[in-house]
Amino acid sequence: MTARIAIVGAGMAGASCAWHLRHAGLEVDVFDKSPDVGGRMAAKAMPMHGTGPSLASMIDHGAQYFTARDPAFRDFVQSQLGEGGSIATWQPRIEADEHNPLLQSARAEPWYVGAPSMPAAIRQLLVGVSVFTQAQILHLEQDVDGWTLEAAEGPNEHTHYSGYTAVVVAMPGALARRLVKPHSEALAMVCQQAVMAPCWSALFLAEALPEAADVYLGEAQGLSWIGRDSSKPGRQIEPGVDTWVVHADTVWSSEHLEVEPGAAAHALEGAFVAAMRAHGQRVRVISSAAHRWRHAKAATLKRAPISSDEGLALCGDYLREGRVEAAFVSGREAASKVLASL
Repeated sequence: MTARIAIVGAGMAGASCAWHLRHAGLEVDVFDKSPDVGGRMAAKAMPMHGTGPSLASMIDHGAQYFTARDPAFRDFVQSQLGEGGSIATWQPRIEADEHNPLLQSARAEPWYVGAPSMPAAIRQLLVGVSVFTQAQILHLEQDVDGWTLEAAEGPNEHTHYSGYTAVVVAMPGALARRLVKPHSEALAMVCQQAVMAPCWSALFLAEALPEAADVYLGEAQGLSWIGRDSSKPGRQIEPGVDTWVVHADTVWSSEHLEVEPGAAAHALEGAFVAAMRAHGQRVRVISSAAHRWRHAKAATLKRAPISSDEGLALCGDYLREGRVEAAFVSGREAASKVLASL
């Protein structure tokens, strides 16, 4: 009988794990509480005037780009470049201090994005895999017949998915801990040691600024990123309009963690407009929105001494370097541990 593996989390780590297990001939089911796959490689559409039916292109409000240094990840990226692929190279015009590490990265290595939006790369990894979205996994149970997942799929409906040989939890450590703790103190300790910082992300539709740079780095107090999302390859946008994404830094995001999204969007709009004005660019915002990432950025974590235990495994960027590529590598490592345990 073919082993069945359940993966909780449809971000890059979970999708990578699923991809590697599927190519090894295993049956894989992936579960995620969100309406779509992608995790922090997420995108959303925003109405042109805030309420109307006219929509701009999907805007990446999570991870903004990624690099490919690991040979296997580089091979996957290269296989997806070009017409019909899910990844494109992004070459933005950047304004930043010469010593800014992200500016140096852009000069030294390609920056990649999903195309036509960031989740496209995740969807490609999940081809051939059964994906259950809007399925929040509440509990894991193990008996002689294998693992069972209890999922909440509505306000009053719980569903059980049974018969899995192993479970991989591909969620931020703080969220993964509640699932693994009843079954593995060692994995729960790894999750407890994982520190992830929050990030408020603001999305803006604005009148086009053809002369502006595409990315501004370290330009305003409280902001870590200003990027013209519509400058990325494959983005479809109405004429005369730009889409921008602004990320607040860790300090601002932590201090304003519990404010309402509308208040966060208003505050970050002011910071965005002021930062652009400092560069001689008068931006006119048409509409705005904000998204709170409670578990956005992984702090440096020493390589976990254990990431699998008794048919249960962890994966995620927090186990390595906190980058998109690190999530892919972590997913591959979790798949290897699962395969070795069978």
